[in-house]
Amino acid sequence: MVAVCGNSRMSAVEAKRVHAAFVAICGSESYVGLTVEKIIRAAKNPRSPLHKHFTWNLEKAATQRWRDEARQLVASVRFKITLRGEEFTPRFAHSVRMKVERSSGAVVRVRTYASTPELRKKQNADLRRQVVADYVARLREWVNATAAFDELAPLRHMIQRALKK
Repeated sequence: MVAVCGNSRMSAVEAKRVHAAFVAICGSESYVGLTVEKIIRAAKNPRSPLHKHFTWNLEKAATQRWRDEARQLVASVRFKITLRGEEFTPRFAHSVRMKVERSSGAVVRVRTYASTPELRKKQNADLRRQVVADYVARLREWVNATAAFDELAPLRHMIQRALKK
C-alpha cells in the first residue's frame, strides 16, 4: 500500500510517516483494527509522527470542535416552506470560503454560509462559483476515495464524465 496525500497541508513524505504509524498501531497494511481511540493513544506520545497533527491545547481544541459542531448544525438544517398549500424551494446552507479585509488592512479567508436562493441572485455570482468549485472538489475526492469499490464504478464514471464537461 502506498500512502497518498489527500490533505494539501501534508507532504507526501509526511503522509508516508502517518501511514507507517497507522500500520504500527494496527499491525496491518489494510488498517483492519485501526480505531480513532488507538490513533489518539499513540499520538499522545510526543515522539509519535502523529503527535503534531493534533491540537493538544485543550482550549484551542475545544474551540475547533465547537466550530465543527456549528458547521454540522448549519448543514443539518433544512427548511420546507409551505404557504397556502404551495411549497417553496428548500433553503440549504452552503459553506463558502471568502476573503475579508480586516480594519487592520490584513486580508484573511473566512468560512461563511449562503442559502440556495441567495446564491441564485446575479450579484452573488462569485459566491456561487466558489460553492460550485467546492462541490466539484468534493466530487473528485469522492471519486478517488471510492476507487477500490467496483460496485460504485458506474457512478464514478458518470461523475467523471460530467466533470470533464
